[in-house]
Amino acid sequence: MTNFFNKKLKDGKLLDAYERGIEYQRAGDYQSAVKELTSVIEADPFFIEAYNSLGLTFKRMGDFDNAIKY
Repeated sequence: MTNFFNKKLKDGKLLDAYERGIEYQRAGDYQSAVKELTSVIEADPFFIEAYNSLGLTFKRMGDFDNAIKY
């Protein structure tokens, strides 16, 4: 993992954003989930779980083209 990833996990900010994205997804607030999960990926492109969750969010939205991308 990258140093940036480890630093952000220590700070908790990146992990907090990821968890917010998951909570939005579970609540059916897919637009907010996309926003949070995208911000996680932009901050750390090696955060694989965020890609998976973003793809699942797009699938639940019926946006299969973007679901396949992620």
